[in-house]
This record gives sequence, structure tokens and C-alpha cells, in this order.
Amino acid sequence: MKKFLPIFILTSLLVLPLLGVGVALGATETKCSEYTVVDTCQKSSCFWNPDTSKCVGALITGASSLLTLIQTVGNWVFVFLMAIAALFLVYAGFLWVTAGGSPENVTKAKTMLINAIIGVAVGLGARGIVAVITSIISG
Repeated sequence: MKKFLPIFILTSLLVLPLLGVGVALGATETKCSEYTVVDTCQKSSCFWNPDTSKCVGALITGASSLLTLIQTVGNWVFVFLMAIAALFLVYAGFLWVTAGGSPENVTKAKTMLINAIIGVAVGLGARGIVAVITSIISG
């Protein structure tokens, strides 16, 4: 149970923003294309595309918008993982400095330091996966 809860919370934080994409894909293009004002477009569950100054019913309207979505989600995941890893690095350093020669605390600090470095590697891997997916989609 102790391992399940953090994994569930992290998974929820990463998946819940993507549910908005599913809701956005359900909007009809004909209804949304009628709107010409940003506020009216957004209030009707549509999306305003600032590049074309048009109201669209789907968040993903082509390959370029899919790439933008993938890059945005990838950037958020990367920043989130790096922030968490930085906090763990600082905390591990604090534990190591305040260990006072206690082998238990030094071992705990080393383990946390290794896990934080693994977190940095996972974050960099996530950035690499986004780059690979982007290059595959963009051709």
C-alpha cells in the first residue's frame, strides 16, 4: 500500500491533463467554426487558434498541433521530474551532512542520492522520448 499511493498520485497527475484532450476532441467542428470572438469560442468548449484566428472544435487539428501538444506535455513532465529530483538531491545532501557519522543515516542519504540521480536520468529519457516521437511524426 505504501508504494501504491505515490505511484497512483503521480500517474493521476500525468494522465488527468490528457483527459481534457479527449473532451476537446468531442466538440463538433461545425458548431465551433461559427464563432469569431475568442471569449465566445472558449465559453462554448471550443479552442481558439491564435495562428489562424479561428475557432476550432478539436485541440488536435493536424500534425503540427499534435507535435505542439506532445512537446508541451513532454516539457511539463521534464520540468516536474527535474524539480522533484532537485528537491531530493538537496534533501539527500542535507541528510548526508547531518548524518554525524551514523552508518544508518549515511546509507539512507546515499540511497536517496542514487534515487535522485536515477530520477534525473528518467527525466532526460523523457525528454529524449519526446524528441524521438517529434522527429518520427514530423518526418
